[in-house]
Amino acid sequence: MNEYAATLSIDLGASYTKVSYRPKLPQGDGLQSEAAAKILVLDGSSLIPSLAIYTGRTDRPWVFGREAALQPMAAGMSRFINWKSNFFREGNDEHSVEATIIAVHFFAWLRERLAGSDANPENCETRVAIPAFDGKEKKAQMLAKCMEMSGWKSIKILMATEPHANTIGIYTSGKNVVRINQENNEVLPHYGLMFGQNEYIQAARNMIQFNANPILKILIVDIGAFTTDFALLTFDTRAEHDGLQNIDQQSSHALGVINQLDRAVFGKLEARYGFDWSTNTFDDAEKQKKKLYAGERVPILLAGFAGDIGDEEDQQSVTSQAAAFAGQIWAEMESLLEREKPRKVYLTGGGALIDPVIQVLQRKLSDAHFNHAVLKADAYVLPRTDLTGEPMVEWTTLQDSNESLGRLATAIGGASVIMQHNGLKFGSGPLPVVRLPEPVVDYAECSCHGGNKDCCRCMGRGFISRR
Repeated sequence: MNEYAATLSIDLGASYTKVSYRPKLPQGDGLQSEAAAKILVLDGSSLIPSLAIYTGRTDRPWVFGREAALQPMAAGMSRFINWKSNFFREGNDEHSVEATIIAVHFFAWLRERLAGSDANPENCETRVAIPAFDGKEKKAQMLAKCMEMSGWKSIKILMATEPHANTIGIYTSGKNVVRINQENNEVLPHYGLMFGQNEYIQAARNMIQFNANPILKILIVDIGAFTTDFALLTFDTRAEHDGLQNIDQQSSHALGVINQLDRAVFGKLEARYGFDWSTNTFDDAEKQKKKLYAGERVPILLAGFAGDIGDEEDQQSVTSQAAAFAGQIWAEMESLLEREKPRKVYLTGGGALIDPVIQVLQRKLSDAHFNHAVLKADAYVLPRTDLTGEPMVEWTTLQDSNESLGRLATAIGGASVIMQHNGLKFGSGPLPVVRLPEPVVDYAECSCHGGNKDCCRCMGRGFISRR
């Protein structure tokens, strides 16, 4: 009997890293087995700051995570906020070499914190999300080498493309269900129970029942700290596995929250109030931004200024700058929507949490008659600001993580049994292309007509294979 190995999934974001874990499946003797992906909560937060601080000290040269986020800068220190971008940049220059050194130290730091937990890297496969750009295999190999140098077992390091893992995470919300085929003892993912009633399942059922187009296109717009990535994913709902046929990912490096929104907003605030925003700790800056963009007044204590920001004049400036930023994103998105006509658009990433930005995009999508969803948490709980010395390592469910699916979907999708079923590994070459079958020859409608998600023949898809 085949099995799905215990898996760690790492979503290395420019601002925050997210980590998920799924235990081995199947478990027990039943014909069906399930396990929800767990989210790593490190030092009180499921969002692990990716920034690195070089301290200049010989005894402890590097600091990462929440400790780095809380660390005030001092003489001799260097702060690296966007080293991921330099790691994945084209060419080999001083910035990419610097980022490679940071990557080795970062993954050593992360491995040390995971080693004593239920998700010990020694006992798991590890899947890392990689941008779906040209040349991703070479960069994946480089990242795997950095991890190997920091103590990870290379044979257990696997790859997921970020948009694919993101989509699986969105569709499953961390559910993992497998069912054992009694005829051949093969263990397969149960798509019906994992996917529920989303547009993927609807498209599959419509294809069988109404001879509808089996090709499903979705667009994921990931509004990140330094880039906004547009990923168009094409699925064939007739195909084996999850039917992924193609990922077309584009990145607009001129459209990130930090460079295109924060700098514009806080540049005006610096001119008005006379403080230097760059002297903030990473943690304080993130908390103050969240409050300001939510329309709240924010107390500030920086060199040269002590008081509140966020009055009516400031909020008008935020609204204006946010609308301009959203307009830039829409200008990139509009032609892609008109050309590809995706079934649904998902707005994700940290930018999806900023109401004055996302409200503009929602209006434009509605006016253009595109079905869309914004993946954000109902409430955001700020992480604690004190550290007790020893790292606090906890594992929790998505529902108890105090974070949105939009921020954690790539991590939980990378841990999915669906990813392992597709067998994507570092250095394995292009993503597998599934043959487009003929529906009449290769497939037949299931007797449940797609109405029973617990059906043991079609597992909720509504059709069965003749092959």
